[in-house]
Amino acid sequence: MEKLDERKKVTPAYRKARKNRNKPEKEQGVIMEGVLDFSLSISDDDMCSECKHLSYNPGKLSLCWQVSPTGEWPGKFDEDGYCISCASFLKVEKPGDNWVREES
Repeated sequence: MEKLDERKKVTPAYRKARKNRNKPEKEQGVIMEGVLDFSLSISDDDMCSECKHLSYNPGKLSLCWQVSPTGEWPGKFDEDGYCISCASFLKVEKPGDNWVREES
């Protein structure tokens, strides 16, 4: 059996997350140690921004809790990085329900 080339498993979302990993921590919007490499910057008009599975952190990096252990997001992304479909999508009941809140 032919061995799979590891590079073929890398998705655009994973590449985007890897590119963001070297930003200063204050710009990364750290959600939880160990998952930062799988976080992405999500636009407010992206399908993901309205999903219950996303810890949405507007203006910073956000995390989908359905991401695979290898960093692959469940959605399909277009060439501009916008999610266009996702089998795991669950719409939030109220806008803002999935936002990461700053502790006061």
